[in-house]
Amino acid sequence: VFVKTFKSQEEFGQGADTVVAKMVEELETAERIMKVQRLMKHRNVVSVLKVPRNAMIKVPSTGQQGACFHGIITEYCDGGELFNYIVIPKESGGLQGCAFNEKQARFLFRQIIDLLLALHYPPEGEPAYYHGDIKDQNFVVSGSTLKLIDYGTLSKVQDNVGPAKHMTRSHQQPFHNNCESV
Repeated sequence: VFVKTFKSQEEFGQGADTVVAKMVEELETAERIMKVQRLMKHRNVVSVLKVPRNAMIKVPSTGQQGACFHGIITEYCDGGELFNYIVIPKESGGLQGCAFNEKQARFLFRQIIDLLLALHYPPEGEPAYYHGDIKDQNFVVSGSTLKLIDYGTLSKVQDNVGPAKHMTRSHQQPFHNNCESV
């Protein structure tokens, strides 16, 4: 289990409206994604287990209770970000040097494709989703499985027929760019 905690709103003090708004948005996103059971059960998505709000911290050794906190509890993934395997040099604490051979790369890429198919082509009657931020930093490794994290830009596709017309709030870009702009 991995726990990401946030201070209570009162602890931020004055002038922290932006920080509080970002925190609230992240908590609401986690609560929203937790309700999409088909994604939470997908082997390539890190499951959100719980989103406690105004929870009391109890120290097991002393039995004392601490301040209220907000948090996101997810499944634990032991391997770190895919980014660390690709970009960060071993001398700097990364895992580069563990370069993937072609068979390993195909195995990992297949997992990404399976995930994208699950997002974009749901079972009949369920909405398709657009992640909006697929990149190596948003995949973590758990054993030999890649798992998607960071659901901040995840949104329902508004029109499943023809070219994608949905735009994410934060990016305000269409789903694709033409080849000339890449």
